[in-house]
Amino acid sequence: MLSSIFYASNHFLWAYAHTGYSNIEALFPFVFSLTAFTYRKFLLSGIFAALGFYTFYTSRITFIVILVLFFINRSSIKFKEAFSKFFIGFAILIIPFLIINRTTIIKSMFERSIISQNDPTVYKPIYKFILDNVVHNAIAPWYNLHSGPYTSGSLVDPLTGIFLIVGFLLIIKQFGKSSQQVLAITIIPLLIVAISSPYGDVVVSRLHILLPAYAIISGFGCISILKLLPLNKLRNTLIFIIIMLVLYLNSYRFFIETPLKTVPTNEAFTIKALATTCRTSSSPTVLENVNPLLAPALNAYQLNPKLINDLNMDIIYDFKNTDCLILEYPQTKKINYYFQEAKKNHYASEIIYDNAGNLRIVVFRK
Repeated sequence: MLSSIFYASNHFLWAYAHTGYSNIEALFPFVFSLTAFTYRKFLLSGIFAALGFYTFYTSRITFIVILVLFFINRSSIKFKEAFSKFFIGFAILIIPFLIINRTTIIKSMFERSIISQNDPTVYKPIYKFILDNVVHNAIAPWYNLHSGPYTSGSLVDPLTGIFLIVGFLLIIKQFGKSSQQVLAITIIPLLIVAISSPYGDVVVSRLHILLPAYAIISGFGCISILKLLPLNKLRNTLIFIIIMLVLYLNSYRFFIETPLKTVPTNEAFTIKALATTCRTSSSPTVLENVNPLLAPALNAYQLNPKLINDLNMDIIYDFKNTDCLILEYPQTKKINYYFQEAKKNHYASEIIYDNAGNLRIVVFRK
């Protein structure tokens, strides 16, 4: 129960519920089938593993993890029969996928891997690049300076992070078959994500494949601590307090801290500006970047500003007759300088920057 609550309460999971990423299709169905020893469940596990190829890049790691889990449990299951059922389920969905995509799937995976190393800010030897990525991604549950879409800070809240450390230590100490399985669904995805990443920072968009494993280990660590208490009533009270604290910490991170640290999407920034800073404007204007998502977003909120997609000095001069200008995307230093001069010359009353320091809103005097 605690593991499920830790998982469902995680701010990182809430963040990626906004996206189409789904990286945990195969792990839990397969682990469940290992405990039930039902060949129908092995078949379903293969189907779920193949579904990973239909979603996000990292989902395909689950296939590798399942093979390792098979190896760990080779003495306790009818290995050949179980694997054949799994492979049949996997083939049912993967064959149509390969027929349609052919080599595109492999090519696109390489383009998003260390082979491309498409982060232009990274200038270091490849071995140091990989080593840094492994270290940074390994400590990300407790310490992470990188912010991603909708996320900021460590991958788990501080309290869950303490339980995670305790759980890891106990699992390593016991190191039975169950411990090996938990470590397999943690370490293998972590290493593959860190080593294959072409980016020189924490890969927040891929690490959420580890959230289920972190939740299991944290729950185990928490229960192990609570079992040291003599009274069940006291234990139940502490469980309730822990749940409330975990929910509060993740809610505070997601709703309070993250919006202050990360830059929202261009559509979200524009809508918020129209609803707050430019709310009283009689003629708000939005400089858009030919963004197909902007118009539907504005329509959804029943907002109807003037939209333009070009900006030059003549157009800027005419903005003296506009109440409020919203820059949907950051502009060049030259354009920003002009607006700063407009503020100094007192025909622009206010200029507003986003969290990344980009000039995004100009309020003009009428």
